[in-house]
Amino acid sequence: MSNHTLQPLSPWITESVKDLEALEFLTLVLNAIEVWDDIVDKDNRVSVDDIHNVFTQLLIKLPVNVFYQKHYAALAGMVIVCTSAWHTSNAIDNTAEGRAHGYTLRKEFINLVVLCVALTSSVADARKASLLGWTCSAADDSFDEYIRGE
Repeated sequence: MSNHTLQPLSPWITESVKDLEALEFLTLVLNAIEVWDDIVDKDNRVSVDDIHNVFTQLLIKLPVNVFYQKHYAALAGMVIVCTSAWHTSNAIDNTAEGRAHGYTLRKEFINLVVLCVALTSSVADARKASLLGWTCSAADDSFDEYIRGE
């Protein structure tokens, strides 16, 4: 059984993002990032089916997603920023200080969700989503455990 069939989004995301196409976009992207991270970090098993699934989602479903098409200019730039932050985190993760910065860099995808809220709702709702995202992320993903490599 595949670990990486499309996983449900975190409750804070589904609470913040009301647009169904935006939620589908986030599901596709965040699941792809999860598989990518597991392949690179080698911390979770990724089957051939997982890889086939994520590439199928990215090559077939993502390009026809209405939200992605409509907001491509804004979304593409943010995805570049988020993936660059993730690469940077991996590159600097070999020291205690690097791990501390890496913890935050890996969470840059929270801002992709915030952008989706801003594009579909309002700046005020985006601010609420940002606060909720960073608060929930801190509660769900302990900084101390990350620093210790747990």
